[in-house]
Amino acid sequence: MKKNLMKKFMNAYVGNGIHLTIRDRGNHFTVHTIQIIEKTDESCPVKQLRVGEYFLRLLVRDENNDEAAILCNWSERLLQNLLENYTHAKDAGCSEITMLKGDPNPDNWILAWRPEYQERPTTYIA
Repeated sequence: MKKNLMKKFMNAYVGNGIHLTIRDRGNHFTVHTIQIIEKTDESCPVKQLRVGEYFLRLLVRDENNDEAAILCNWSERLLQNLLENYTHAKDAGCSEITMLKGDPNPDNWILAWRPEYQERPTTYIA
């Protein structure tokens, strides 16, 4: 089940017009690539997983355009919330969803997005 949610998350947030931005401890990262990785042995840096379980590797760019990788063992609940917010944000015409870290719990995030209204210039006839 979780791997299927990961696939849906990856397919939704890569190349479909909505960017995922992560803000944590003053840092700002924009996700450009999402990979699903299987833990194959104990040398994996994601220690809380058992061999054979999956996690996400997010390739991101920071505000200085430097690239980094973030390893994520997000819960099914968080992945589902991200997918639901993706649908709502896309329906509202948004182009970005921002994840803001709420507290030390790895699954407590604030998801923020707002419609981007573009005002058309008013034509005046004199």
